[in-house]
Amino acid sequence: MTVCPPDEKKPALRSFSFEVTPGPPGGSPPLVADTIVSTVPISRLVSLVSGAPDSVRTAAASLRYRSMVLLYLVLETGQFSSYDCHYFPERPIVFSRMSEAKNYSGVSTPENRTGLCFEIPCRFGGRLWQATDGQLAEIVLQGLRRCRMHLKADISSVFTRRLSHAYPIYEIGYERHLSSAADYLDGFANLVRIGRQGLFLHDNVHHALEMGSMAADCVNADGTFDQNRWARFKRCIDRYTVED
Repeated sequence: MTVCPPDEKKPALRSFSFEVTPGPPGGSPPLVADTIVSTVPISRLVSLVSGAPDSVRTAAASLRYRSMVLLYLVLETGQFSSYDCHYFPERPIVFSRMSEAKNYSGVSTPENRTGLCFEIPCRFGGRLWQATDGQLAEIVLQGLRRCRMHLKADISSVFTRRLSHAYPIYEIGYERHLSSAADYLDGFANLVRIGRQGLFLHDNVHHALEMGSMAADCVNADGTFDQNRWARFKRCIDRYTVED
């Protein structure tokens, strides 16, 4: 996807030209959008903009995200725990949280099967990121035994999902880099950054849902996007506090 910036001597453009799937010459033509709502990580988004200043590219590249591997264990039992999730702040434990999806909804089916999700924060391309499902399962089981949380049911399947940009990392001085990248991108009248990755912001699911509702409220009857209204919403979003 290539986003075309506005001419520096003119107001921000009303539309962007971008390719959904880059392909060989003569492939699918670019799509033109009046407004783009982007959840792309801000560091990645800047790299996609054609003609972004080198200083902005350098600032955006300095913004780092924590990656995460989600390891799922499917157990042959109706329920593992009566709690929806457990937190593991101890340094020797590689997973930070274990959740049992069944307990969030109260649904009892399937009666003799449940699933556990282990969130494993890691470095993109690092040892944990590259580990196989079997290796990660053994590491997780060792951690559970260390916490005296033994699995008494058979494991019917193991699988993983990998998130390259799970959490923004607030390193010393990140504000300066974020301001440079954000100010540049926010100069486009019809580009709306949203979500944890797009805004480089820690938030909860209900915050993300609220952001979506706010963005929808900024769409005018003629289809244009009210950036002034969105700026007011953004001031509220900047005050979000993670609730766990």
